[in-house]
Amino acid sequence: MPKSVLVMLSSPLADRMAGVARFARERGWRLIFQDRFGFAHPFDWAGDGVIATIRGEPRSLAFLRRLVRNGVPIVDLTCDVPAFPCARVCTDHVASGRLASEHFAERNIRSLAFFSIDPGPVRDRLWRGFSEASAPARWCFSQERPDARWDDWDAVSRWLSAKIAAAPRPLGILAYAPTEAVRVLDAAQGLGLDVPGEVAVVSGNDDPILLENQSVPVSAVDTANERSAYRAAELLQRLMDGEPPPAAAIER
Repeated sequence: MPKSVLVMLSSPLADRMAGVARFARERGWRLIFQDRFGFAHPFDWAGDGVIATIRGEPRSLAFLRRLVRNGVPIVDLTCDVPAFPCARVCTDHVASGRLASEHFAERNIRSLAFFSIDPGPVRDRLWRGFSEASAPARWCFSQERPDARWDDWDAVSRWLSAKIAAAPRPLGILAYAPTEAVRVLDAAQGLGLDVPGEVAVVSGNDDPILLENQSVPVSAVDTANERSAYRAAELLQRLMDGEPPPAAAIER
């Protein structure tokens, strides 16, 4: 009997979806794709396993906890909710931060900054790897705006532009996510600065469709999302076959 697998990925990066789909095709899985942020159903879903990017939305967490109680195996592709009881295959975000720092160092960019809107364990791990490997001239933009409304686009853009304008150049900025890297690019270009000559931008995760189709293509750390998703699918197959989950997260 083919396995019925629910895939809850947000953002639904094409490479992650491709990794899961490739394994599913090899094993004859029946796949259901559900955007985590638009989650309203399927609360009545009854299947064999789940691959997800688990974060803090109450409805999604309630649904997934019910599946855990019912013995349905789950593999998480992130570490945003480390207390959630499931297996994990996730990026080594500390190593990703170090790679970004090395990228800037190779280009003799010593003035460095980190930008993120969303708090959480993944952002903190990326920042740790970046800051530990970087030259002393570094700061975390988002830590300097802890109480502000991040959903006020104009206010955030003005604040980010002011930070970039005041920073020594050439400036290297590591952004946590592709969407945030694009915001940094927009702010730098809005100031009339040369990118990447005066401001170099790197995303901590890759989204080729978004990043490579900007007026200036944005570099990204290659986190091998397709390979990680394929490995997560392999792990889920073993769990559905009755193997015990690994004792710790598998980092790649």
